[in-house]
Amino acid sequence: MGGPQAIGGGQLTVGITANGSLDLEIRIPRPPKECRAVAHSVLLEVRVANHSPTAIEHALLNLRFPASHGLTICDRHGGPLDEGGLISATGGDPPLDCWALDNVSIGGRSDRLFHFFVRVNEPGAYPLKLQVESADLRDRPIFDGWLQVGRAEGERSPEEAISALIDQGVAIAGQTADVVSGSELHREAGGFVLSALVTVLELERPDLRKRLDDAPIDHTGPKTGDDYLRALVRSRVGALYEIRNRLG
Repeated sequence: MGGPQAIGGGQLTVGITANGSLDLEIRIPRPPKECRAVAHSVLLEVRVANHSPTAIEHALLNLRFPASHGLTICDRHGGPLDEGGLISATGGDPPLDCWALDNVSIGGRSDRLFHFFVRVNEPGAYPLKLQVESADLRDRPIFDGWLQVGRAEGERSPEEAISALIDQGVAIAGQTADVVSGSELHREAGGFVLSALVTVLELERPDLRKRLDDAPIDHTGPKTGDDYLRALVRSRVGALYEIRNRLG
């Protein structure tokens, strides 16, 4: 369940989506050509809404997810952020890692978005727990939900096709120079960029094509070399995250 839940005596509502899915149900595709050693990425978006006219200050927000799935905070494009920290699991069944954020403020009658990244490689039900603590809340609210992961069968949905491309791009951009560089990196990056373009064109949505084409590239200097190629791939990955959310 990922829909809004009232917590904190009705002061707060929290909603969680997974790869744009409001019901926290996703499918992971595994065609033979994909690398089975790399788990699929999941972008969790947490929306915390404060319905009280009074701001909530200095709150502690804890998100828990099963251990060993790479739980980390990120931006809406999956990029890492230097906020909070991971508390490794110490027990439980299943043991849950915790990402802790302190000094969180939520203005009166407003909301905030937080994004987290995890990887999953098997179908199943993965527990999600969110806890918000603050002296401004009447109790210590807890959100309980489940990420439902199924195996994709048959033809991919557009969202699943985008998800597979995101995984491919993240893997390419994350490879260091001693793993892949030069002509091999050029081939992998070029193939990814072309596949992303073809997939988005098949959606027949000019607005999404424009979002892909206009994706900013975090690179200075000539548009050549390994650093530029990795920046190009990261820019397309960021656009694909946004496109997937729009589809969801």
